[in-house]
Amino acid sequence: MSTLKVVSAMGRALLSWSRRRKTAVNFEVVRALGSEFTDVQESMMFGSPALKLGKRLVACLAIHRSAEPGSLVVRTDFEQRAALLTDDPETYYVTDHYVKHPVVLVRLARVQRDQLRDLLAAGRRCVLAHAERSHKKTRLRGKKEPTGLHSAIQEILNRIAD
Repeated sequence: MSTLKVVSAMGRALLSWSRRRKTAVNFEVVRALGSEFTDVQESMMFGSPALKLGKRLVACLAIHRSAEPGSLVVRTDFEQRAALLTDDPETYYVTDHYVKHPVVLVRLARVQRDQLRDLLAAGRRCVLAHAERSHKKTRLRGKKEPTGLHSAIQEILNRIAD
């Protein structure tokens, strides 16, 4: 057994799990794991089932022709993606279509439930961090307070901080 630990630039552990025997994962499992996060909703993206935080993607089935069948797109940051690709290229990959986007492709047949739970949690944190940065930029420019998605995410961030 080996342990994988991906650390962010701030030194926080993003993902950590032990490698064990793998069980089959499909979008039903993704949906069930996503439901553990009260602020993540099931939705659709380009006709494919997806998990979103507000209008922002956390994960969805990969439907672009460059992706392998049975792959999941998960929101990440570029640093974390690079670490995942280096550590386990048999499970994680990226194609030219996705390379400019902060996502990683995951071969569902190769991922474990606990890995997937950690990936979804990290994807959710990426969406929240992006919304927080956008909110700060808006305030610095002197624009009106954001509404809709940004205010909903700001409310979540405030609850987390308390």
